[in-house]
Amino acid sequence: MSSELQTRVEDIYCSALEMESLDDRKSFLDSACKRNVELREKVEKMLACQLEVERFFRELDVVKCSLINEEFCFVSGKPQFPADKTSNRPNG
Repeated sequence: MSSELQTRVEDIYCSALEMESLDDRKSFLDSACKRNVELREKVEKMLACQLEVERFFRELDVVKCSLINEEFCFVSGKPQFPADKTSNRPNG
């Protein structure tokens, strides 16, 4: 990818991230990319990756919260206990 195209992709991507609604983002991409299919595909691919990253961190927050709010949680099928609640561990 040329450095000019890379710069355009990054600029459009960063601006699109600021859009709160998906409709606003789509309209922005329509305008910014016009009929440049390659540009649009690259930006949309980066945006899709961003959504996956956000989903990953949201899931981590759920695990973190469950560790804080519960006596234990299961990780890979084995109970994991917070360090300060070791007195509640079952024997075995």
